[in-house]
Amino acid sequence: MNKKRIFLRRSRTRFAENENRTIMVSRRVLLILILIVALAGVFLFYRSLQAIRVEEEQKTVSSQAVAKEPLDPSLLTVISSKIPCNKEEEPPQLTTVSGVSVSVKIADALKQLLAAAKKAGYSVQLKSGYMNAADQEKLYQDKVSSLIAGGGYTQVRAEAEAAKTVPPGNACEDVLGLSFEVDGDSDFENSAVAKWLDNQCIFYGFIRRYPESKTEYTGMSGSFTHYRYVGEESAMKMRSYRMCLEEYVSYLKQSGALS
Repeated sequence: MNKKRIFLRRSRTRFAENENRTIMVSRRVLLILILIVALAGVFLFYRSLQAIRVEEEQKTVSSQAVAKEPLDPSLLTVISSKIPCNKEEEPPQLTTVSGVSVSVKIADALKQLLAAAKKAGYSVQLKSGYMNAADQEKLYQDKVSSLIAGGGYTQVRAEAEAAKTVPPGNACEDVLGLSFEVDGDSDFENSAVAKWLDNQCIFYGFIRRYPESKTEYTGMSGSFTHYRYVGEESAMKMRSYRMCLEEYVSYLKQSGALS
C-alpha cells in the first residue's frame, strides 16, 4: 500500500512538473509572439511616418513652386479629336529621359517624379514620349486596319473606335513632347505603382491625362498609363477642382486668366 502511495505521489509530482514546463514553454512562446507583433507594429508605424514625412515635404516643395510659378499657356495646349491641330506643329526642343524623347520643358520634373517613385520603392518604366504627327498617323491607320481585319467593323466605325485609344496624327498631343506613356499591362491600373503615380503626379506638375470619368470631354478611353505635364499650379488646381485639361482650359478662358 505504501509503495502504491509513493508511486502515486511521484506520478503527481512528475505530472505537475511536466505541466509547469508546458506552461513555461507556452508563456515563452506567447512572449516571443507578442514581441514579434510589437516589433512589426513599430516597423509599420515607422514606415507610415516616413511616408507622411515624404508626402509633406513634397507638398511643401510643390506649394513653394506654385507660389512662384507663372502660368505658361504653352503647357495647357489641348490637341484632341474634338480640337484637332490642322497645322504642322513646330517640333519642340527635345531631350531624352529614361530612354524616351520629351520636351526639355518637362525633363527636370519627369526626372524628379521617377526618382521619387524609385525612393518610394516603385520602378516606373517609360514606353513613349514625343511622337511626330506622321508616325502617330501610321499607328492610327494600323489600328483601323486591325479592327477591320478582325471583323465586325466598317471603315467609319473602325476609325471612330481606333481614335479612342490611338488618335490620328492631327489629334494627338504627343507632338508637343509634354506627355509620357508608362509601360504597363492590361491590369496596370490595379497595381500599387499606378495608384502611387495617380496620387503623387500632381506634386511634380503632371496629371493623368485621360480619366475614365472624363471621356465626354477628352474623347479618349480612360487610361492609367498616359500622363501630361501642365505645371505644378495647374496640376494641383485641376486635382482640387476635379477637372480634366479640357475643363480646366475652358474654366481659365471663361475667367479671363487664359486667352
